[in-house]
Amino acid sequence: MRKRHPGVGFFNVWRICLIVVAGGVPFVSGCASGRITADPVYFPASGGPAHVVHLKSFNRIDDLVAIEPTFVELIRGERYTSRIESAAGVTARGENLYVCDTDQGVIHVWNLTTGNTRRLGQTGELRLATPVDVAVGADGSVYVADTGLGAVVALRANGAVPVRLRRETDASFRPVSLAISDDKLYVADLESASIVVFDTSTGGVTTTLTLSDKTGDAVMPMGVAIGPKGNLFVSDAMGGRVVVLSADDGKLIRTMSRRGNRLGDMGQPKHLDVSADGTVFVADSEFAHVHLYNGDGQLLMLIGGPDDRAGGTPMPLGVAVAEKSATLERLVPAGFEAQYFVVVTNSLGSKRINLFAVGMKR
Repeated sequence: MRKRHPGVGFFNVWRICLIVVAGGVPFVSGCASGRITADPVYFPASGGPAHVVHLKSFNRIDDLVAIEPTFVELIRGERYTSRIESAAGVTARGENLYVCDTDQGVIHVWNLTTGNTRRLGQTGELRLATPVDVAVGADGSVYVADTGLGAVVALRANGAVPVRLRRETDASFRPVSLAISDDKLYVADLESASIVVFDTSTGGVTTTLTLSDKTGDAVMPMGVAIGPKGNLFVSDAMGGRVVVLSADDGKLIRTMSRRGNRLGDMGQPKHLDVSADGTVFVADSEFAHVHLYNGDGQLLMLIGGPDDRAGGTPMPLGVAVAEKSATLERLVPAGFEAQYFVVVTNSLGSKRINLFAVGMKR
C-alpha cells in the first residue's frame, strides 16, 4: 500500500510558479492562439493564502498552446501528432521545453510560444536508447543522460557529430541526472554513487565527487541540481534526503530531510531543481508529491498528490524550474500573481504533464 504523506497548512516562502510535466504530446506546427483554458487548483487548499496554483494537466503541446492547423492539415482533415509515451527528465530554457521520452528514445523539444515541436536523438550517427535526463548549455548544446547507452550524449548546437561522454575508466557508468554550470557538466552516476564532472569543451572528466564518504552513509543519487550560490543539491533515494555539497571540492554542507512518514520526511526522492530564490523542489515518487524546502532544509509545503486528476502528481519524476513565459502567463487565474514556473514529469497518470504557477493569491 502506498504511504500517504501528511499535508502542510501554510506556505511561508517567496512567490513561485510551477509546471508539471508528464505524458503524451503531439508534433504540431502552426500559429499559436489563446483558446486554452486553465484548471486551477490551489495549494495549500486551506489554512492560509495560496502560494501555488495548478494551471493545466495535459498530454500534448496543443493542449497547452492553441495551434491553428496549417493549410495542408485543413485540406487533409487531420494533424500529424506524436505523444510522449514515458516522460522522464525535463528542463526548460527560454521558450523551449525539453522532455525525455524513455519509450521512444528521444528528446521532445516544444516551443511554448509557437507550439512548434521537434525530436532529438532519433536520426544521425548516434541514436538515443533510454534518455532519462537532459540539460542545455549556454551555447544551446543538449546533453542527455542515457542509461541504455551507459553514457551522456552531447548533441552540439553547431551540428557537429554527437559524442558519448563516459568515465575514463572501464567501470560501469549509469548516468541518471544532469546539471550544467558554465563549462562544467555535473552527472549523477548511480553505478559509482558519485557526481562525475565533465568539461563541456573537451568532453573529459575533470573530477569525481564521491558521495558515500561525505555523509558516512551509502547514497543512491537520483538527481542533481545547482543552487543560486553554486552549491550542488543531490537527491538520495536510499536515504530519503537531499545532500548539499560544495561544487568545488565536494565538501558536505548539509543534508535535508530523511526517510520516514513524518511531516518533512521523504520516501523516494527522484529529480530536483532549485529556483533563483533558493527554493528546492524535489519530486518524491513514493509519496506522490513535490516537496518544497528552503535552502536550510526547512519544509515549506507540498504540492501535487496521488490522485489522477487536475493538480495531482501520481508518480512525479522530473522537475525543472522555468522562466516567466507570456504563453504560461495567459493561464494564470485573475487574482494570482505568478513569479516563475516549474515543470514536473510523471511516469503514471492519464495526464502526464501538469502546469503550476507559484506566487501569491491576492
